[in-house]
Amino acid sequence: MRRKRKPSLQAVYYGVRGEADLDKFQPNYFCTRVWLAVVPPEDHDGEFVPGYACVVGELYDGDPMQKDRHRIVMDEGIALDPADFTPRERLRYGLRDDVLEHPTLYTLRDATIALKDLYWPERVYLPPGNPRFYRFFQNADGLTVYDPRYGDGRYARAQPFFISRRRTCNGVLQVDHEERAHNLQLVNSLLDTNLLEIHSDCELFWERRLPTAYRAIGLLCAEMQLNDMTYQIREMTFSDGYDYREDEEQAAGDLRSAAMDEARVLSEWASGDRRAGGSGWMQ
Repeated sequence: MRRKRKPSLQAVYYGVRGEADLDKFQPNYFCTRVWLAVVPPEDHDGEFVPGYACVVGELYDGDPMQKDRHRIVMDEGIALDPADFTPRERLRYGLRDDVLEHPTLYTLRDATIALKDLYWPERVYLPPGNPRFYRFFQNADGLTVYDPRYGDGRYARAQPFFISRRRTCNGVLQVDHEERAHNLQLVNSLLDTNLLEIHSDCELFWERRLPTAYRAIGLLCAEMQLNDMTYQIREMTFSDGYDYREDEEQAAGDLRSAAMDEARVLSEWASGDRRAGGSGWMQ
């Protein structure tokens, strides 16, 4: 994922390794906006349904006319999937093999931060009327802000898809109003008319048919519907094609910062090893 400045769009790439030079690849598509939704766990007809997070992008088609635009559910999660990691990585990040069978708010938060790192959404939306759930994600370290006391290296060791402390969302927001029955029908209608695409590897939606998945996707689709992008699209202007450079320079600075942070930590460890002796630390 890369952000363009002129016009303000997000370029989406698939099948490209993280270290690749993106200037050598064409984006699969551009989005006018990419948002992330998170909904809490709930009791559904006496059955526990885990909380769910998803990323939805609205495609840029260049058409200045007011209309309903194509949306894509890019990814989803209730927890970090152990299948995406090697045994060594699972140990490093404290990831249990059965985490998907025992989801909690902690695992949902881990999945949400991972989705943020991978897709860099501008906003995170939550349903209204649940202040405790809202505060839990508003205070998440890594969504809208990182603790300045810790460097990139420290976060990279704790968060599997961490890229930079600058890669944050603009806000964690509650929607003003939610009509769940309408939003469910909206999802079904958009699917039937091919205006909503949900990637085939979104197994929580396609295979488990989680009610919370429908809720989160409907929440974002309804919010996009009510916040029309037509007039912003009409005002878009295009640059000479070099508007990614700022992000690349920033990424290079982030790498230098991470390297310096790692060197500082290693220096502290080495110094500590030299001072350690006897039966206790610093003796």
